[in-house]
Amino acid sequence: MSGCGFTCDPDPLQQQCLDYITNNLNIVCTTGWSGECQLREGLYFPLEICEQLLRSYRKKDSVHTETEENNFLYLFEDTERTRLKHVNLRDSDITDDSLACVLRHNLIELDISKCSNLTNYTIKVINKSGQKLQVLNIGDSVQILEDLDNIVKSYQTQHGDGRTDYSFGDDFIFDCPNMRKFSIHSLQGPESHDLMAAILNPFKKLYALDLSHCQITIAFMDCLTNLSNLASLVLYDVEIQDIELAFMVISKLKRLR
Repeated sequence: MSGCGFTCDPDPLQQQCLDYITNNLNIVCTTGWSGECQLREGLYFPLEICEQLLRSYRKKDSVHTETEENNFLYLFEDTERTRLKHVNLRDSDITDDSLACVLRHNLIELDISKCSNLTNYTIKVINKSGQKLQVLNIGDSVQILEDLDNIVKSYQTQHGDGRTDYSFGDDFIFDCPNMRKFSIHSLQGPESHDLMAAILNPFKKLYALDLSHCQITIAFMDCLTNLSNLASLVLYDVEIQDIELAFMVISKLKRLR
């Protein structure tokens, strides 16, 4: 339409079909005993369709209940008939169990920022399927890192060994050796710098790091020099007491842009 001040073209046919499906899920799925979506027999969805279907459903999050949102994710439980690689669950009501369903796909990218229902069990879920994960945005979902020390100590007391039921290691919290981009916000507390150092320790391939609003120390910043591939560092709203010393540390990051 001539002179139209906004895009007047209709959505592509494929998008219209996906929108219709998200409003009528019974077309492609049945409902399990607990209300979870189960893909109908004989249907196979390729990667492009699965990721677009998830985005289409999430566009209407405001009209879905928390239970409906979590039940929908079980549509992707069968990794032989559905595929996911890039998943954005930001600002959703997902639980640890429904996230585990999605993580079966050995994701490359995951955004779980502003997901207040997640707990530290999420770490076990990520570590079970995180070998290929390259991008992880925790954002301000820092509650998944609460009380980790007590959980580890409790398990070791019960089992009398160094293993933990949460899949932590002596030198890692997230077992994601291929991590390239990592973001966490608003991590505060007197021991937050030690926790952050433990998180970053195995990320030898990391090239982008966002620590906005976090509480960090100069001692912690010194550990950044171990990230030899780091090219991007975001420290928005981070209070640094000794700015001169901080610049000295940052200057050692030779690939930083």
